[in-house]
Amino acid sequence: MLQQLLRLVGAGGLQTVPALAQTLALPESLVRQMLAQLEQQGYLRAVTACAESCAGCAVAAGCQLFSAARVWTLTERGQRALAAEKGL
Repeated sequence: MLQQLLRLVGAGGLQTVPALAQTLALPESLVRQMLAQLEQQGYLRAVTACAESCAGCAVAAGCQLFSAARVWTLTERGQRALAAEKGL
């Protein structure tokens, strides 16, 4: 299930915890725990929208909509894990 969540985050775009929970058919509290676990393991990192430079950000266009929200992005380790899964 963690791998599936990692794929969803890696697909890009802005996805809220409720949307991720609905896609995975899991409670939001569990999705939050899973996101925290992936972050702790080094596959994701949480950023506060607009806290970093927007240059090169995959979600820059929607940033204003989620200015107080937490946004998750893949780390280099997360990108490698998805690439290995796809055989790249």
